[in-house]
Amino acid sequence: MSITPARHHWWPETLSGYWADEGGGVTWLRPDGTSIKSLPKRFGAIRDGHTIRMSNVPGDDSVWDDSFEKDFDQADGSFHRVLKWLNELHRCGPPFETSLAKRFVPTPVSQPDFDEFLVCAFSLIVRSPQFRQIAGAYSVHHGMPGHERSVRRVMLANMRHGLENLTRAFGGSGKAVAIFSPERELIFGDGFFTNVTPPAQHMLRPRAIIPLTPSLAILIQRPGAYIVDPNLCTLVVNQQEADELNGIVQVYAKEAVFYRSERPSILPEFERGEHLRFADDRNFADRLCYLVPGVRDEATPDWFHSFIDAR
Repeated sequence: MSITPARHHWWPETLSGYWADEGGGVTWLRPDGTSIKSLPKRFGAIRDGHTIRMSNVPGDDSVWDDSFEKDFDQADGSFHRVLKWLNELHRCGPPFETSLAKRFVPTPVSQPDFDEFLVCAFSLIVRSPQFRQIAGAYSVHHGMPGHERSVRRVMLANMRHGLENLTRAFGGSGKAVAIFSPERELIFGDGFFTNVTPPAQHMLRPRAIIPLTPSLAILIQRPGAYIVDPNLCTLVVNQQEADELNGIVQVYAKEAVFYRSERPSILPEFERGEHLRFADDRNFADRLCYLVPGVRDEATPDWFHSFIDAR
């Protein structure tokens, strides 16, 4: 049976709808400063984005064709519920100018809710254009045939078990933070802070910070060593810290930054039109990861412990 061509969303409609402004639109900002405003569902989609077609002839079907779009059904069906209970979590009140470490609030969460939360996060990592580009780069790096459809097949094959592998790598454990931004809108992009790469099977200390809505982002990580409880905390960031988080999205994004109503100033990193990465861990994203209560593994740099102990 042939697989019907379809648009597959790397920014799922169940999530992008939260970014609509009062007029029902969201704005896509490009590296050159131009922008397009439209309905959220019109953005973040790729034709046959999760369909592996084995023929080199466009339009020809093969019995070996496969689609893994269904792998994301659980996450797409869970976003509304996960966002509802995340937004109901207890968090610190103002002022938000006290030290970051003092604004982490531990919160209880059931294992089923935590697992569902992780699957939603993993799904956004695995189907992001950033992850997709790395998956495709393998074929070029290893001298695979340069035919466009061959490269695409290798890319999709490298993505194929990413969600399953990442779920297994975390094993329902790790540390997570719900990051609330009441004073500045957050942005989303076709890349965001993460060290997860395909096939995401044997990750060493995986971590990511993922914007979910203009007022909520999530941090997930599985450190090398950590105290299990609490596995979930809340954190409220101030305007400056929200700007830092938005700047990180621009570093990792390539062609698209999305915002609701507060247009961000374009950074030189985003202007380059590349999925960039931090060269070391001296950045705001890694600092947040080290600050999460219970995290103090052997990989945490000595300079950071000295910094924290001196405060």
